[in-house]
Amino acid sequence: MVSTEEHAENRFKRLIPRSQDCTVILLKGHLLIEEQLQALVAALVKDSRPLGDARLTFHQWLCMGRALAPGGTGADIWKFVEQLNQTRNELAHNAEVAEFDQKVDDLIKFYAEDGFTGSSTARDRAFRLRATLALVCGILHGMGRATAELIKKK
Repeated sequence: MVSTEEHAENRFKRLIPRSQDCTVILLKGHLLIEEQLQALVAALVKDSRPLGDARLTFHQWLCMGRALAPGGTGADIWKFVEQLNQTRNELAHNAEVAEFDQKVDDLIKFYAEDGFTGSSTARDRAFRLRATLALVCGILHGMGRATAELIKKK
């Protein structure tokens, strides 16, 4: 698990490339979202130390986060993270991913403004993907921090 010394926003800005390469943006974003899932789960369990040796997959972290998160957590975030993981797995196991741009636009649609049908340029797609990943990382980070604060007050 990653150290929490570096603020999540600074880490995101430092690690997500400013390029138009959505493959790299998606892969890096997937890793940062996994870190936030780990932090969320760690905040929700009594003793998180054993998790460091658990060697859990992304999907397992996702399932644990979903199961442990407080009620009322929006279903969209979990659907987004599942779809992100599916797309990342396709990238990891195939030299080329069919309709990759469409799959990226489908991820963006989760949080895009009404009427968004697709990105007009590679630059627009990369910008929107970075923004969407930042939003989801922020939501997960906020869930973990809020949960940790609630637990402290009990």
